[in-house]
Amino acid sequence: MLPIENQEKWSSLEEVDFSFNELEEIDESISLLNLVRKMNLSHNLLRSIGDHLQHLTMLTELNLSHNAIEDLDLWYMKLGNVKRLYLVGNKISALN
Repeated sequence: MLPIENQEKWSSLEEVDFSFNELEEIDESISLLNLVRKMNLSHNLLRSIGDHLQHLTMLTELNLSHNAIEDLDLWYMKLGNVKRLYLVGNKISALN
């Protein structure tokens, strides 16, 4: 997802927008964004948030609108500091 070179530049970002990129997964490179507070992953092909967002402890706003997400099982354990979560336009049928 993110190029590994110039890691220090990625780690200083506080807001990132990865919308409209046809992303299918969130890989371990996302952990390079350790200071990010606001992330837009809308309008992609994500089915899950995976396990890598939980390392972004500064993340308070996450936009996952218009993806292919169906299940939110155990997300509260992975997104502990998120205050604003946008999920409009997904296929969620229940909040577990």
